[in-house]
Amino acid sequence: MCCIVKVCPVGAAALGIPEDEVRQRCPALLMDEHGHATCDLKDRAPETRRMDDDTFAYVMGFGQGCCIKAQLGVNGRLVDFASQPKHVKRAAVAEVINRREKILHTTTDE
Repeated sequence: MCCIVKVCPVGAAALGIPEDEVRQRCPALLMDEHGHATCDLKDRAPETRRMDDDTFAYVMGFGQGCCIKAQLGVNGRLVDFASQPKHVKRAAVAEVINRREKILHTTTDE
């Protein structure tokens, strides 16, 4: 599951997000200036607070590979997102997040 587009069941429970509102970027997804993502849920959810980092990563599916079935425009052609190098995926995700934040900011300012 990709935290960019949907809140996972653990996140929904920990953050009190109703089922009909899970199709959004997870509020617990943190991105640093280098495009590295981290999950801020470990210490928020009672069921994950007790887990060591390796168990938490396994349960949440971290490091299992990209499951986004999307195409990405690269140099004027469409390519499979999941097969791209990490730096390309990070740049694409950062651009999506920046665009969404600009859209939300513009919408809420009006």
